[in-house]
Amino acid sequence: LIIPAHAQFEGETLPVKGFEEAFRQNMSITSVVIPKGFTSISQAVFMECKKLVSVVFPDSLTAIDSMAFSGWVLLTSITLPDTIETIGVCVFENCSGLITFTVPENVALIESDAFDGATHLIEVYNKSSPDITAIHVSAENKSYLSMECFTIKRA
Repeated sequence: LIIPAHAQFEGETLPVKGFEEAFRQNMSITSVVIPKGFTSISQAVFMECKKLVSVVFPDSLTAIDSMAFSGWVLLTSITLPDTIETIGVCVFENCSGLITFTVPENVALIESDAFDGATHLIEVYNKSSPDITAIHVSAENKSYLSMECFTIKRA
């Protein structure tokens, strides 16, 4: 799926600015290309797209809204552009196949439960500023645990 940067509407060419929940629970999408110019991924837009395995993100992206990728069971890793500043609530919730994640360089905020249910997450790399003091992960995660404001790798 290649999302267009512009669309025709009543004879006018208009920029595509968002698509909240547009592809939610779509079982046929396997890959997505998001065009340059998009600054955020809308809430729950790819939620429970169970066959989706890859997304190409533009360098213009600065935020990912809540539950955008929730329920991706085939996702094992994801590469976000370093322009990302905010990762919303439950963005990777129930991404049970997610094994590795790199925090982009400019991230200042990872909201609550961003990785809740990501039970196989074993590696988190932090390229961002030292302002991030915790990433909360699922209690069922066998590799990491969250305690108060710290995330600790299990032995």
